[in-house]
Amino acid sequence: MRHVILLLVVLSASASWVESASAQEADAEGRALFEAGRSAYDAGRFEQALERFREAYELTERPELLYNIGQAADRGRHNDEARDAFERFLRAVPDSERRPYVERRLEALSEVEQTPVAPASSPSPAPWIVAGAGGLVLVTGVVLAGLGVAARDRVEDAEDGTPWSAVQGDLDRAPALIRSGEALAGVGLAIIAGGVSWGLLRRTDDTTRVAVGPNGVLVRGVF
Repeated sequence: MRHVILLLVVLSASASWVESASAQEADAEGRALFEAGRSAYDAGRFEQALERFREAYELTERPELLYNIGQAADRGRHNDEARDAFERFLRAVPDSERRPYVERRLEALSEVEQTPVAPASSPSPAPWIVAGAGGLVLVTGVVLAGLGVAARDRVEDAEDGTPWSAVQGDLDRAPALIRSGEALAGVGLAIIAGGVSWGLLRRTDDTTRVAVGPNGVLVRGVF
């Protein structure tokens, strides 16, 4: 009987030693994970920091790590996880000196949750209407220029002996048509460029202005 009791004492002591060694090993690994998380947090890598803090907490279950999880989740915009971690931290460490800060963050997170998100407004079709109008102007200019070129060609290709009266009208119209067509084509291209630029900038408020001038397109606004 004495030997049995002695054996039980030895086994109990061995189990306690193994438990102590395992706990120390877990603490050391948890500390390493915490340090890795803190380095990542300081470097702005909040997702990585959150992963390390989670692992450290799962390994050691130290309630202080809930604060670090809440911080990293908060900075990473994981609002639900941040709120949960902060609330568990306050329950586990009610007298923490960080309590005022944590309570303020919880209040801010609650306000974020309650703030309705305005639906995204549909992009205004105005820029593309402007671009379409520019296309019409461009087409008109091309047509006029084409008519002018055709009139000039009729004059230049007239057969010898053609009466002057037969080509005088084409001769008078051709230069004006060509100049007008070229001018309208240039304006049309400028309007198209302005409309496309306006649409790509996606600025539909009153702070943006698109103007067409003799030297090109001018876009003014606050970007």
